[in-house]
Amino acid sequence: MRLRAVLFDMDGTLLDTAPDFIAICQAMLAERGLPAIDDRLIRDVISGGARAMVAATFAMSPEAEGFEALRLEFLERYQRDCAVHSKLFDGMAELLADIEKGNLLWGVVT
Repeated sequence: MRLRAVLFDMDGTLLDTAPDFIAICQAMLAERGLPAIDDRLIRDVISGGARAMVAATFAMSPEAEGFEALRLEFLERYQRDCAVHSKLFDGMAELLADIEKGNLLWGVVT
């Protein structure tokens, strides 16, 4: 059987989107006069979505008062600034070029 198409997951596979998530979380802290946290704390919970990133950023439980407002703010900011710092992972541009040279179809499923 001949390979005809290649499908990628976008976040964390094709694109490094973590820098956008980190920038949003750090900005939310800074605007509240709170100190920055280690970027790794955010990067480590990205797969858990907005709820996990807000919980880690503010060291608070999702059941805490004010948590939902922070989560909604995070989502609004991400919708506005979702592709400011994101970039292809190293080697992906070359891989995509090779896929196209091989006349393979490719796409993103996420």
